[in-house]
Amino acid sequence: MLSSECGYLVRRFALLQHEKWSKIPELEKQVLFERLLSKFEIDLNLPHVRRCVNNIMGGRYRDMRHWMYDHYLDYPSFEEALKHSYPGICPDDWAWLCHNIYNSASFQTQSTKNKTNRAKLPYVHCGGSRPFVNYLEDDMVDGEIELFRVTHFSKKKGWVNEVAHLNHKSSYFRGLGNGPHPTSNHGIDTSEVDRLHGIISSQQSRLDSQDVELQEQKKTIDQLESRLSQFE
Repeated sequence: MLSSECGYLVRRFALLQHEKWSKIPELEKQVLFERLLSKFEIDLNLPHVRRCVNNIMGGRYRDMRHWMYDHYLDYPSFEEALKHSYPGICPDDWAWLCHNIYNSASFQTQSTKNKTNRAKLPYVHCGGSRPFVNYLEDDMVDGEIELFRVTHFSKKKGWVNEVAHLNHKSSYFRGLGNGPHPTSNHGIDTSEVDRLHGIISSQQSRLDSQDVELQEQKKTIDQLESRLSQFE
């Protein structure tokens, strides 16, 4: 899968001492692109293909930075966090991130805004950083209803909250549009139900009556055939 390989290359080879993905020089990005081309037959000379790959890698770069920030927050102070590098990266890179990114005023301000915005959401998914479309492309789920359940429900913790549970019941998916809505029992006219039951009962009675009539006709035919055989 292309997106998985992009994630691996970013985690393994992307240089960390940059403010964000868009600030990384194209020459440095080209190193990652070349490694990707060794495994996938894609034409990065096509603008839309290059843009797509760049966006995927940029997303994986943001994810990695977020995981590192979660690690940073595990410690009670800046000094303590500085002593414990994120697993797999060198102390120099970690020190640069702590000083220039995670402890900067601009980053702290943006982080506070992001927390406020997330608090306004009715619920968040538990599908991790994996793009939702990958679940469908890899046949990990059967349709969008199952996708919603997988990304908002876990066996250990249950539904992320009751709103997500109710939205799953009504087959509504944020980010994926409206799915097919199951029929609800609420709001159905009981007189209409009675009328439909009446039609079904009437049709069944007619079928039963026709069956009796057919049986009588069969008996008559059998009798006539028996009498006819006496003359042969």
